[in-house]
Amino acid sequence: MNGQGKQNNQKLKAYLVYKYLMENSDENHCISVENIAAYLLESMGIMAERRSVYKDIHEINKVLYALKYDLTIDEVENNIEECSDKNWRAIVYDGSKKGYYVKHRFYDINEEYDMNDIRTIVSCIYSSKFITESKAKEYVNIITKTLVSEAQSEEIKHDVFLSDRGKTTNKKVFENVQAINNAMKIVSGKNKHSPEKISFKYISSTFKGNTIERRHGERYIVNPFKLIINDGNYYLLGVEDKKKKAAARTFRVDRMREIKLTGIPREHADCFSNTDWATYTMQNFGMYNGETSTVELQFITPLLDTVIDKFGRNIYYHEIDSNHFSIQVKVAITNQFFGWLCSFGKKAKIISPPSVKNKFIEFLDNIKSKY
Repeated sequence: MNGQGKQNNQKLKAYLVYKYLMENSDENHCISVENIAAYLLESMGIMAERRSVYKDIHEINKVLYALKYDLTIDEVENNIEECSDKNWRAIVYDGSKKGYYVKHRFYDINEEYDMNDIRTIVSCIYSSKFITESKAKEYVNIITKTLVSEAQSEEIKHDVFLSDRGKTTNKKVFENVQAINNAMKIVSGKNKHSPEKISFKYISSTFKGNTIERRHGERYIVNPFKLIINDGNYYLLGVEDKKKKAAARTFRVDRMREIKLTGIPREHADCFSNTDWATYTMQNFGMYNGETSTVELQFITPLLDTVIDKFGRNIYYHEIDSNHFSIQVKVAITNQFFGWLCSFGKKAKIISPPSVKNKFIEFLDNIKSKY
């Protein structure tokens, strides 16, 4: 293999060795020098002797050690000579398996707290309703392939079930978020910008599974103030301009279409001048847990979107008549659930089972007794 140093791709060899080991090795998947050399030749057209691969791994370890401890290469050489602890190596050799693997990463899957960190990130992505299913998978692939090996990536993804309950199909959610942020931003100097109003169309769900534009396609004019993420959804908190009276409202970002910046200065800042956002979100967005039961609930038709937001589409919806529909869904039978139901007043009611109806009546009686 004389002259291999003259190959154009030789300068990339160390990087490719590191990338290959990062993606394919861990303590349970060690890779021999012969396999590394075969990968370089078959996939990249680079011929490599065993000694050159050993040297690449040694140099990679030195660079990673320098980056980890903020040292120069000369300082690394001195430290390594004096270091009796061999755990400084990021890439180590396992004699029993006759191969190399990456032992130290940004996150080490073998340390329980780090494994949970990555699983938490993956779970957050999967649970975000404003991220489409295809985008969620794409983001998870980027994260896991960057931080762990392919085998570990598959292990993590296998541990998490991807449910599309209530997930958006709007692929322009992040474009909407960018447009809203552009409208709300404050910039001084040459490119001065003050918050401005936005206009958009807003959509609703139908029983046929498609969507329609609210107000027959009339554009909403809104003063945007805050983007809020709650229960996996992105919301815009703003004050809508109406003919009679301005009204504070929340809008689902994934239901907004054709957002435009109006160039008209934002108004009604006094509505939120003293707002405690943590308290606001706690008071306006609720979650609950507890013992579950399958119940049948009835709502008026205009509440269809609200119910879909809460329970998703993959449950049984029945259109009773032009004004009412019912659902069958498993819910937590708690005071929080009853409180959520009370928020609709006469617009919603429990149809069955009798046991849950009786608990709801008892809940109401307890409240009534306080007065």
